[in-house]
Amino acid sequence: MSLTNTLIEFCSKLTYDQIPPEVTEVQKTALIDALSVMVAATRLEPACRKFTSYAKRYSGPGRSTLLGAEAKVSAPMAALANGALSHAMDFEDSHDTAFVHSNAVSVPALLAVAEEIGGVTGKDLITAMVIASEMTCRLSGAQKEDLLQYGWYMPPIHGAMGTVLAISRLLHFDSDQTLDALAILMNSYTCSGESVNSKRSVVRLVRDGFAAYAAVSACLMAREGIEARFETPLEGDKGYYAAYARGEYSENKVVDGLGRIWESGKISFKPWPCCRATHVTIGLLREVLKKPEIRPEEIVEIHLKVSEILRMVLEKREIKYHPQSVMNAKMSLPFAVGLVLTDGDVTLASFRPERLNDKRVIHGGELVTYEIDENLTRDHAQKVEMTIRLRDGSRHIASAEHALGSRETPMTRTDSYAKYEDCMGYSQKEKVSRNVDVIFRKLTELEACGDVRELMEML
Repeated sequence: MSLTNTLIEFCSKLTYDQIPPEVTEVQKTALIDALSVMVAATRLEPACRKFTSYAKRYSGPGRSTLLGAEAKVSAPMAALANGALSHAMDFEDSHDTAFVHSNAVSVPALLAVAEEIGGVTGKDLITAMVIASEMTCRLSGAQKEDLLQYGWYMPPIHGAMGTVLAISRLLHFDSDQTLDALAILMNSYTCSGESVNSKRSVVRLVRDGFAAYAAVSACLMAREGIEARFETPLEGDKGYYAAYARGEYSENKVVDGLGRIWESGKISFKPWPCCRATHVTIGLLREVLKKPEIRPEEIVEIHLKVSEILRMVLEKREIKYHPQSVMNAKMSLPFAVGLVLTDGDVTLASFRPERLNDKRVIHGGELVTYEIDENLTRDHAQKVEMTIRLRDGSRHIASAEHALGSRETPMTRTDSYAKYEDCMGYSQKEKVSRNVDVIFRKLTELEACGDVRELMEML
């Protein structure tokens, strides 16, 4: 059986009861986390409001909720506007070895479709989320190189593919309809690597909105009967991996352990609202600074030994060491270091525009030097070895491999709820602010929900 057909068969036949309980719990937590982060973005990221305005202006009558607005729009437009919120705070979940945010595209897309069609139960939604997360992580984990070097920004691209497979399951597509949806998506969506280092573009913040819009639109077109089907869209000699990865991928990485090893259960949650690639360093530095002999004002160098993947938060120097936009600051390891040295922590308030010119933060970031350890494989890509040199010439060495929020070092329930409560407090809607605890209980009992529309009415 071809790679594509193997995945389609798995996704179409997966039922809620086949998913291990620990995986469903992770995905329920992911939904709670995603919705709260999206709600925070409705107030904190101005760029997202323009997507909401666009959706309201150009959508016809619809059934899907716009977060932060009293309006219902079409499913594709809700996916676009709500998807723009997903990554805007850079606070959503991630997979630490597949290097994707596996629910950033799927949550806004699946919720939009669930409202559009009605009758989608909590168990249906969880099953679809597992499919999207599983496929997104596996598709990304199979690539052998960082495709940013070829100009592709892959997280939302993989996310869109995984989401199409999940929506296809939600809509009960047969294999031909799913092939139609995959082919339509491949002809309507991509994401340029230029979004990563641009000084003025907001695309990196809102990129998942485009992906969610494309995924929902592709599936609804397939539902209309558009026969776009490619026989081998993933593995074909002109297909997905040929186009993006130049054929350099491992098919075994995609399918090995399918239905037995659950990548969708290995999700990490962020304690800090910035690129996950900065988190090991943030946590390590915060611990080191607890030592009385290490005072921030005495530090003259912070040398980091890191993996290849961390280049994206260290280079280009003029952007990472002196970010001119909030987006670039969130994807800057030196800026994160500067925040910890100055404030002791990294919070949503850390990325107010005026902080970009905070001389103390910039000076702290300039203390960072680094080297790339080519021996660190993908499975150990988060590892950081830190050497702090003080003014008196002494050196202090520390290392860590797993960031707070990972399976190895999970956040406490108290910290997770505090994050949820903090984010929900930024809601634009009084009914949300008034019912934060009620919404939380509804989400924790999602498997008992008879129709996802009931949940969305609360938001």
